[in-house]
Amino acid sequence: MEQAPDRRLHYDKFFFINVSSKDGTMSFRRNTAAIDKALRQCGFFAIAETDFKKKTEEILNIYRRRDVVEKSFDNLKNELDMKRLHIHSDAAAEGKTFIAFIALILRSQMLKALSELMSKEGFTLRKIFSELDKAKLIVSADSLSGSRLLNPPTRLQKDILLALNLPADSFASTLSV
Repeated sequence: MEQAPDRRLHYDKFFFINVSSKDGTMSFRRNTAAIDKALRQCGFFAIAETDFKKKTEEILNIYRRRDVVEKSFDNLKNELDMKRLHIHSDAAAEGKTFIAFIALILRSQMLKALSELMSKEGFTLRKIFSELDKAKLIVSADSLSGSRLLNPPTRLQKDILLALNLPADSFASTLSV
């Protein structure tokens, strides 16, 4: 070794590198404790890539983002009941797929907006939907009376609406939309 490796390569985690102040010669010694610790935490995998212009870091980031895509497909199949389309035309397939895609976007946005409330209270998104499902709206036949809630919103329903940036006093109008 004629010069110390670039610090961005992180060799200093696993080697003790010494540069002599007298003649500038370099020596190194393995940091066996750090190497053993890293090996205990390592797994093995191989990624085959055909885009040789991308850096290793970029390829790994793309690989790691696949989890989001896989979870989205899982949500489509299991949470949004899109296992089978049960349709008879291409137009119906496109329509059902489009609606499922919109539902997935809304579900993801709600999950993002409600994540703090869910972690604080220990709720799942299913519990949140179950709580909102309890709200019953009475819609009058004449347009003068409008609509009103059968029961006032619960504390949890108000917290959910607050997390979604919806005012609790407009709960009835939110439900009727």
